[in-house]
This record gives sequence, C-alpha cells and structure tokens, in this order.
Amino acid sequence: MKNCFETIEMAPAVRLCSYRTDRFTTAKLGISFVVPLDVSRIAENAMVPYLLCRSSEDYPSFIDVCKKAYELYGLDIHPYTQKQGDAHVLGVTLTLLENRFALGGEDLALECAKFLFDMIFRPNLRDGAFTAEEVEKEKRLSTEKVMNVVNDKRVYAKTRLEKEMFAGEPYAEYKHGTLEGIAAATPQSIYDAYLDMLRGAKIQISTVGSADPQEIADL
Repeated sequence: MKNCFETIEMAPAVRLCSYRTDRFTTAKLGISFVVPLDVSRIAENAMVPYLLCRSSEDYPSFIDVCKKAYELYGLDIHPYTQKQGDAHVLGVTLTLLENRFALGGEDLALECAKFLFDMIFRPNLRDGAFTAEEVEKEKRLSTEKVMNVVNDKRVYAKTRLEKEMFAGEPYAEYKHGTLEGIAAATPQSIYDAYLDMLRGAKIQISTVGSADPQEIADL
C-alpha cells in the first residue's frame, strides 16, 4: 500500500486527516475538538472527553465500555486535554489492531470508529445532563491531577513559568483548571460545555493505518 496523506473536508470547520499505510501492526483513530481557552470554563471543558469515555447510551457503565474494548482486541482508549496557544484541545485517541490481523476478517477500523462516535455523540445522560455519579468520580480525578502537579517538578516548573509569563491571559491557566473551578462544576454545567463544544469547536478526525478514510468520513 502506498503511504499517502489525505484530507477530506467534511463540513465547515470539520475535516478528516488520514495517513494511509500498512507499515504498522496497530492503527490510530482519533477525534479532537478545538475550543477557545475560556478561563471561566476550563475545568468543565477538560472533564468532557474523560466523561465521554466512561460510558455512552449503548454502553451505560465503565464496565460495559471495557468489555467492548476487550472484544475489539484490547482497544486502547485515551482521552486527553491540551493547551495550544489560546485554544483548548479536547479529544479521544484509539489505538487498535490493524484489520489484517483480525481473526474473523472483520473491519476493525470501522467497528472502532462506530464505537468512538457512539461515545462522543451519544453520551450517557440522566435527566438531560451527565450522571451525577460519573461526574463526582471525574471531579475527584481532576482534583488529583491539579494537586499532583506539585509532585512533578518539571510540570510544576513549567506551570509556574506559564502563570508568570502569561499573567492575565487565558494561557496562564492550567489545562485542567483550578480546584475552585472543579469543585463548582455540576453535571448540567459540564453538559452545557459539551453542547457548546459540539456547536462551536473546530473538529478534526485523524486516522493512521490501512483503513479507508472515506468510509470513516461517511460514517
């Protein structure tokens, strides 16, 4: 297979970027949402990708998500949040087995894409918002991430440098927000942040592997 890059413009502010190759035993599939680095909403935005990977409409518990991942040959699910300039990048990356190694000849890339889009676009909701139980778990983990910065001297030094250099600017804030912002977040406020992300973010889907990018774009 010829190694080649391809970009498919799917809609305004939505594109798919693909590197098609059969050089590797695993493939990558990801989706990222780029939103403004809003100081008042950093904590809520940062928790969105992690909550989406905890459960979905078809997989209503974390155990269900893990079972499905194991069925897909040990699919690795990696939610993340990053800062890039004045942008907050929220996303999920999957690492999956290449199609040619599937024992039953199934199209793993397409199956994993369906699973990813199910988590992203059909979240597990209760009373029109994320579930309180999942939110409390994620708030606890986000709190630990903020507090653990002090224990990693390199990350702490970088964070303090950014806070001094960019004082008064959005980039000065830590990518997971503040302890106060995390504590104030609610199932409804995080769900509102999720809806605003869908409405206003620049969206990029990325693939690396032998999968047909047009099939994923169509999906």
